[in-house]
Amino acid sequence: MDAGRMANIIDPQNARFALWEARRYKGADVINALNAVCWNELYTEDIDASRSFYAALFDWKYKVSPDDTEIRVNGAGIGGMFQITDEMRGPHPMWIPYFMAGDADATAAKAKSIRGAVYVGPQDIPNVGRFAIVADPQGAAFAIIRLQG
Repeated sequence: MDAGRMANIIDPQNARFALWEARRYKGADVINALNAVCWNELYTEDIDASRSFYAALFDWKYKVSPDDTEIRVNGAGIGGMFQITDEMRGPHPMWIPYFMAGDADATAAKAKSIRGAVYVGPQDIPNVGRFAIVADPQGAAFAIIRLQG
């Protein structure tokens, strides 16, 4: 058990996530590449409380706009936070990892063909790319995205 240490956490809004303390194994070697994690988003019922919690826990900084909150570490965007609204159907407080896809439509269709589900999309995010929120056969949600340019 010298690879590292892990802790599973539930934040004050009931979103679950894990912490990793590296030892022999540092963690992910590949990020921001095709078929790898490229972003993470928190859907929360109280965005102000979530901003406060994560800023205190990780010393995160934020770029806040009317539509979302970008999480920034060392000046770089690493994820986002969204307030759950009454118009949203289904999201409860949760973290959703985004995986970079070469073709969001084809990847969503493939997920469905192998007993997964498509919850949202595929649809465009202006100036960002095309994404879908899907789930594996056990219902674990994640997103796929084909980034622009």
